[in-house]
Amino acid sequence: MSILGGLAAQPADSALRDRYDGAELPSAAASAPESGSSTTAIAQTLIGTWQSEGNSRFTRTFAVDGSVTDRYEGDESSTSKAKWRLFTAKDRDPLLDSVVAGVTYLRMDNGSDVTFYAIVKADRRRLQLRYADRRGFMVKFRRVSGP
Repeated sequence: MSILGGLAAQPADSALRDRYDGAELPSAAASAPESGSSTTAIAQTLIGTWQSEGNSRFTRTFAVDGSVTDRYEGDESSTSKAKWRLFTAKDRDPLLDSVVAGVTYLRMDNGSDVTFYAIVKADRRRLQLRYADRRGFMVKFRRVSGP
């Protein structure tokens, strides 16, 4: 499946907004209109290596082939690989209970666990992801290499 792939559209659900407990939802700048070209632009932005702002030893590398690698400096045994793809409410993933129209989501699947994020911000320097299925916890990255 393509990193931009997905399934048939289903209606957006306002329950996800409730999950954020009043926390900021993804901004309009990171929320793509429901079109393939905007999702493609976000996917292109993700390609490269990002360093966690909360733990400088942690990096996440998104590849154009749809693979993603998480690494902890100094601990090769904790390196994990997964597949990633983006989707919106129009092509939502059946494993995510609720989605918000206008938000682009990131799905990471390592074969035994699937993690979903709402993309809050994605530009050439910064990446902010909010867990879509874990009460909205935010992870922030800064680019260390890539386009």
